[in-house]
Amino acid sequence: MIKETQTTVFGIIVILFLGSVIPIQLHAQEACTSDEYQDETSFKFKHLLQDQGAIWTAPFHGTTKDLVFWGPAIAGTALIILHDEKIFQNVKNFQEKNGWVDKISPHITKLGDGDIHLGILATLYLGGLLFKDDKLRETGGLCLQTLFHTAIVVNVLKHCFGRQRPDYGDGKDGWHGLSDSIARYTDNPQSRYNAFPSGHTIIVWGSATVVSEQYKESLVIPIVCYSLATLVGLSRMTESRHWLSDAVAGAVLGHAIGKYIARKRSSCFRAMPALSRNRMAMIMTYQF
Repeated sequence: MIKETQTTVFGIIVILFLGSVIPIQLHAQEACTSDEYQDETSFKFKHLLQDQGAIWTAPFHGTTKDLVFWGPAIAGTALIILHDEKIFQNVKNFQEKNGWVDKISPHITKLGDGDIHLGILATLYLGGLLFKDDKLRETGGLCLQTLFHTAIVVNVLKHCFGRQRPDYGDGKDGWHGLSDSIARYTDNPQSRYNAFPSGHTIIVWGSATVVSEQYKESLVIPIVCYSLATLVGLSRMTESRHWLSDAVAGAVLGHAIGKYIARKRSSCFRAMPALSRNRMAMIMTYQF
């Protein structure tokens, strides 16, 4: 009974937190509207501070429209928390019966490893510079900014919640708060109590959202990006490192932060193909 009550309390906390942070995507600039937004994709320390401030003060800018839009997602996350143990056990049962999961899961999950993901984003940015592709360079820069913000958010939350990882305690859920979470710096070097939310998932979903926003005129790119991001989230369960709600919360927060950065810091340059009288053309626009 104590355990169920404790889980319910944390579920309510999750609802309140997600409901306050997620609206940041709805309040981001929809488009660059003046010279104020020129060169917004450059790595300026003041921009990083401004965006961090916007993320953490989002609770003071929420509207009724935000709550209506995000209500089902927030309630769903809290509901999943209450059933995480059963869901996790079902996933592991499926994994035991399907050997191919063990073969591909370790490779997919690496896409969310901090150093590997940083390397991928740096390659995008440097590739844009090397091939003089301004849009690719901008995309890489926006992804790197998003990585910075998602890394801060996820680490703060991990420490505050102190949720027990499923690979510790025989798959039993538990929330230990800040005290046990920071104990690993002195008593326990292992990361046992930092499951919520999933770090791999939040950074991958953040980057996937930025790339999808930058290349929204493409049908394939957003599908590929979000599919890979979803697989990374699922792999955190098959690797026994996270509960489903950890991945869901990470995906929601990563998507919100990624969309905020893409809309706020994008140069608003857009290019899309067009077909007219059997001729292929490229339409380029810049929104003022």
